[in-house]
Amino acid sequence: TSIAAPLVSGLVFENEIVYRLEDNSYMDRMQLIATTDPIHAIQFRLYTNQELDDATILSFLSIQKGADVASPNWVLDYNVFRGPITGNGASQDIIYVLLYNTTDVSLPAGNYLDLLHVNYRVANLSGLQDSVKSSFVISHAEGSTFEGFDVDITPSRDELQVIALNTKSGLGDVNGDGCIDILDLIMVVD
Repeated sequence: TSIAAPLVSGLVFENEIVYRLEDNSYMDRMQLIATTDPIHAIQFRLYTNQELDDATILSFLSIQKGADVASPNWVLDYNVFRGPITGNGASQDIIYVLLYNTTDVSLPAGNYLDLLHVNYRVANLSGLQDSVKSSFVISHAEGSTFEGFDVDITPSRDELQVIALNTKSGLGDVNGDGCIDILDLIMVVD
């Protein structure tokens, strides 16, 4: 039997879950999928470390335009409202983002797989913590045409889960990558 994959649409992250090593910086792509109308402007909020099961381990660094809106006519503005900074340097932030075109050019209906790049840092995990979850959540996503009419860009999946992995070697972690997996077994066999 075949099961159809769930339809992805709206403003989403490229992945639903990513595994990242502690004490490093990363970039994840945001995409605009299955739009049905031309889009001249989008705005949204990005929440960090604020889901109920999140640890405060992510530090938002910046957001940049991707290849799909690389033209200088596309303007990206954002404001960061930082929460209290924890001992590891992370905080619960809200980022207000606005992307718009200064001319009458809009993005035609379709898919935009390289819209925005979100840059962040994963904090150093304390002790022997491993597989610590946090997230980015897209909220209040709205789009509009050049004429100012609403365009639905509601995310079909609004969360990017970031699972932080410890880089300190533990029992069984032969290759020292912070994970105990088949790669350790292969190294032992070799």
